[in-house]
This record gives sequence, C-alpha cells and structure tokens, in this order.
Amino acid sequence: MIPSRQPIDLDRPSWQLPDHPSDPVIAVSVPARDAQTLVPWAMSHRFAIEYTPDISGMERISDHLKASRRIGVPERFHGRYYGWDIGHPDNAVSQAAMNIHRKTLKALQGWCPTVVTFHLHLRWDEPFDSEKAVDNLSLLVEEGKRSGVTVCIENLRDGEASHPESVLSWSQRSGAGITLDIGHAISCPRVCRGELTVQDFIDLFADRLEEVHMYGYESDRHYPVTDVERFAPIVNSLLQTRCSWWTIELSDPQEILSTRNVLLTCMKEAIEFRQYLPRYRTLTDTTISTADPNALCQCVQMAM
Repeated sequence: MIPSRQPIDLDRPSWQLPDHPSDPVIAVSVPARDAQTLVPWAMSHRFAIEYTPDISGMERISDHLKASRRIGVPERFHGRYYGWDIGHPDNAVSQAAMNIHRKTLKALQGWCPTVVTFHLHLRWDEPFDSEKAVDNLSLLVEEGKRSGVTVCIENLRDGEASHPESVLSWSQRSGAGITLDIGHAISCPRVCRGELTVQDFIDLFADRLEEVHMYGYESDRHYPVTDVERFAPIVNSLLQTRCSWWTIELSDPQEILSTRNVLLTCMKEAIEFRQYLPRYRTLTDTTISTADPNALCQCVQMAM
C-alpha cells in the first residue's frame, strides 16, 4: 500500500511547509570535525543535519548544533566508532565499546526524541560474535527507549553486516530499527555478483526502515549519485515505504548538491508516473515548484 503524501515543494525544505509530512527530509552528514563549516553550509542550503559525534568530545554536540537548532533544523545522529564493536568476542573490547555507545545515548538525552544509527561489525576483518552483538544491542535499544532515542543499525559494504538477512535478524531480535545504506548495498559483493539487488534490501528492510543513507557507491570513498535512470527505481521504491529521512553521505559540497538534484529529479518522476495520483481529486490544486526552471514537472501531462 502506497502511503499518502502531500505534493512536494522543491523550493522549501519539507519541515517548513504547513501541514506537510516529511516526504522525505533530506539531510547532510556532518562529522564533528567539520561541524563549524558544514552546519552553516547545511543551514544555508536547506538541509537537515545528521551529526556524527567525536567519542572524545560528546560535550561539543550542543555547541556545534546550537545555531541550527535555534531555527528548527531537524537533526539526527550517527555513531560510527571504528575499533569499538559491541559484538567483539573479547569481553574487554566489547564492554569498552558498550561504554562508548552508552555515553552517546546519554549525550543525546537533551535532544530527544531523536534517532541514532550504530554499527555492528564495522571492521569486517576482525572477529565478531553475532550473539553477543544482539545481546548488547538489545540493551542499547532498551536504554535508548527510556530516554527517547530510537537506536538503528545499518548494512555495511563488507562482512557479516553486508548480508541483509543478518541485519534484519539482528534488528528483529534486538528491537532496533534499520538504516539502509544505499551505497553499501550497491557496492556489496552479493549485489556486485548479481545474487541480490538493492530492491531486495528495500523489500527486506521496509517494515523496520527508519532512515536511508544516500550516495552512489563506495570504493575508496563515497561517490555521488549521477545516474537518474539507475536511481529512479530505488527512489520510487523508497517513497512507497514509511521512511521519511534520507541522509546524503558525502563530504564535497558540490557532490552533495548534485546528488540532491538527482534525487529530486527522481522524486518528480515518481509523481509524473502517477504514483501518488489517486490521492488527489484534481490536479489543478497540485503545484510543484523547482529551483531549476528547465526541470519543471509537467502536471498537465499527468491529467491526460
């Protein structure tokens, strides 16, 4: 069943539109080390913010996000802690990792309700105990619920977390939500070999999907989305889920903007293809504006 969505105004961020559900909010990834430059940039370009704290500087979250919060920019969080795996077989390592993740949840208590994405088996070439990971993740999920933080896990490019079946199982058993990383899915070995498609990830994760990480693919780094034809089916499928938050995980400002343009083009095409047409009794009240005068949605064609 396709969820009901309002027409998309591409000139304004969705959270600023009256009576307008997030469909979706488009955010930019902001690591703590780049916050002083990226937060003002995100604000000026009408992005929401997904902030990745530094484990040695959790107290800086408030300072880094003070300006954006003051004007109502939505924010979420991303706990990406290399070398601190809550599923490591060594108890000393896994407990140290738990302490860091708990420290993150504690630091987010002043930002609730919110969402944070954590990782399992981030260093895929190191030992990993999935049972311990699920047990520890369950504890974090419960601690997060008590303070208003929704804990999610994401699929990775390599290792056990590259298998969508594993990620789904960990999510179901722990109560965690899922963040679908599109670039990881596209670049994982099973998709590259043709054994799975990105659509398989979407289908498996749909009922538990809280967030999407958007970029083209991952090799030595994250690369932008450039191919409308390839991404249009992905965007169409995601728009049929209840997921209302997409984070562009790129660092170069021009690549961020060009990726958003591709995503918005795909979203407009979804409307042109009548995906949401049954919601509207007439098309005369449906106005779609865009900053690109050469890419206006042809609403008249929709009525034909």
